[in-house]
Amino acid sequence: LKESPLQQLDASTFRLDSGNLLTLMRDRAARFAHKLAKAFQERTAKGRAFDAALNDVAMLAYKAAEVHSAYVFVRNNYLALRDLVKDDAIRAALVRLLDLAMLTQVREHAGDWMGCLNEHVLDNVNARINELLDEIRPDCIGLVDGFGCTDDELGSTLGRYDGNVYEAIYDEARLSPLNASPRMVGWEHLERVIDKDILREGMNTQRAGSSPPVAQAKL
Repeated sequence: LKESPLQQLDASTFRLDSGNLLTLMRDRAARFAHKLAKAFQERTAKGRAFDAALNDVAMLAYKAAEVHSAYVFVRNNYLALRDLVKDDAIRAALVRLLDLAMLTQVREHAGDWMGCLNEHVLDNVNARINELLDEIRPDCIGLVDGFGCTDDELGSTLGRYDGNVYEAIYDEARLSPLNASPRMVGWEHLERVIDKDILREGMNTQRAGSSPPVAQAKL
């Protein structure tokens, strides 16, 4: 809270690394805390009781709590990765996730930094997010498996350990009561208004991968 607010940042020199992103998060939390304190003091100076004054600044108080919580979350994550994760490769993978979380905060709440971020910095933020997504993609399976959740615990057709996602989705779909009949529920109402000739024409050209067009169904 004692630090001075950040000034306008230079897009050509400001690096979007973990330390600088953490500084952005801390700066936002401090500024909104000061705004809340000032607004609350102004209300009480006008004779408003504590509860009434707090109600007057409720929206600002909510925002201050939100950004403070976000800062504490990323700060604790940063310190844990720095002090507790000894494996360099694992730490690098987890730091990329942390950076993505902070950059996403900056992109989605850019207005919170209007005093220090300009369009060029935000362009760099979006570019860095795209880079991180490419860097994180090879680690996705390992990161998810790192939680140690079994397929039974997840109870989902996605994220399966055996990788047979589409087969699992198909099997689950077959169990649905809506698929118990060869005709969709409500077809007797839809067939009167659907252009079945267009559907038949489309089925002559639809294909999956290298497979030939699907056979015509009885519409």
